[in-house]
Formats: sequence, C-alpha cells, structure tokens
Amino acid sequence: MKPTTIIIALTALALTSAGCTTADRPTVLLTGFWPPSNEMLRPFSPDPELNGGTWAGQNWRNLGCDVYAYFPTFPNGTDANPAGTGTFRVDYQAVSADLDRLTRKHRPRAIIAFGRGDGPWEIEYNAINRTEWVDDYSAPTQPTSDTAITTSAPARVLNLTLPAQQIADAVNAADLPLTAWVDWTGHPGSFLCNYTAYKVAQYQRANSSPDSPNPCTAAGFIHIAPNVPTKTAQTAAKITLQQVITSLKANKPKK
Repeated sequence: MKPTTIIIALTALALTSAGCTTADRPTVLLTGFWPPSNEMLRPFSPDPELNGGTWAGQNWRNLGCDVYAYFPTFPNGTDANPAGTGTFRVDYQAVSADLDRLTRKHRPRAIIAFGRGDGPWEIEYNAINRTEWVDDYSAPTQPTSDTAITTSAPARVLNLTLPAQQIADAVNAADLPLTAWVDWTGHPGSFLCNYTAYKVAQYQRANSSPDSPNPCTAAGFIHIAPNVPTKTAQTAAKITLQQVITSLKANKPKK
C-alpha cells in the first residue's frame, strides 16, 4: 500500500513571458498529502499561513510559469489525524472534488503528483483503475459512482507522461542523499496515491490534443520515502519541476 500524494500542474500556453502578468502565465499546481510531500511544497502555497508569508511561485526562476501548491496539514500528526485538514485531504471524495476544482481553475498544462511511499524518489509510469481500493478514514470510505475514475474500465492501466528518465537523471546528478528511479512496471498501490495518479492521467488524456482549449502535455506521480528530509525533498522537487518546464517548452502546443 502506498498512501499519500501531491501534484504539480502547468496552465496556459506561453512559457516565455517575462513581461506577462500572473493571469497570462502558465500555472504549476502542486498538491500533497502526508509529510514530507506537503512540507516540501510550502514555499509554493498561495496561502500566507502555509508559505511563511512569501509565495515563491510567481514566475518561478523567470521561466515564465507560476507555481501553486495545495496540500493538507497535520497539526496533531498523521497518527492522530491521518486524513489531515485543508485541501487534498487523504480522502477519495475530497481528492476528486479538489482536483476537479483546481484543474478548472488553473487549466494545467502539466500535473505532477507527489506522495509518500517506498521512494526514495520513485517516478511512477503506470496508474491502474483497481477493482478494490483500501478504505480511507471517513464514510464513504471508497470511491463512489460520482467520481470520474469509476467511468473507466476496471483494471485499465494508463501510462503517466512526465519526462520520467530525464527527471531521474537530473535528480541523481545533483548528488542528493536519495536515489531517483523510474518504476516502469509497477503502479502506485491501492490507496489515494494510485487514485490520484489515475485521475491526473485521465485529465491529461482528455486534454492531450493541442487543439484543446486547455491542453495538458504531461501528468504523473512521484513517491517519496518518509525519511527523506524536507530540504532534500524540496531540492529534488525543484529539479523535477525544472525538468517538466523544460519538457513543456520543447513540446509547446502549436495552434
């Protein structure tokens, strides 16, 4: 079982917009679940109560993208409150509603989801619509008929579309105290991580055409080991983000 998640999304089309306003730039959306996936994303939260008073995502590194993060918090720890509070609680219905709301708001050009699992920095390649799911922490404890994933055939596998090998190579080249690798044959488990991975893959496939009003080029999921220090995870997340933005520039939709 691999519970927990986080996401990154990119919106809009122009990726070189130094003179653009925030409304004009593509948007990167980050979401997460259990630590360290939520803690590493705090600088990108638009909420001053979560980001320490400074949002780091505006025109991040002058690359022409705005980066936003959404995630739950666990003020009493994950043992006392495993579902968390806030956005993207560890709950099937909450994740479905929040993801639908945030993709409508940000119209992502790419989505990256992060979650706590075996890691250390495990870039997933497959998501599967399972026939059985691990219960979450409040009723209804399973995905319900009004969530989009249930419209897909049981056991269907969708490939995730991040530049996976480039991410792994770049993270490993940074000489961090973790190993990045691509899980080409496995899947993200049977809990919220896989559920989220499948939903972001569905969104990307539905908006993959360059003729789409909201084209989405890439979507994926990365598992992080629970013992990865927050600062190390932040560094690896920034490297990942840079690789995704570079890939988006190279594959910018043409209209």
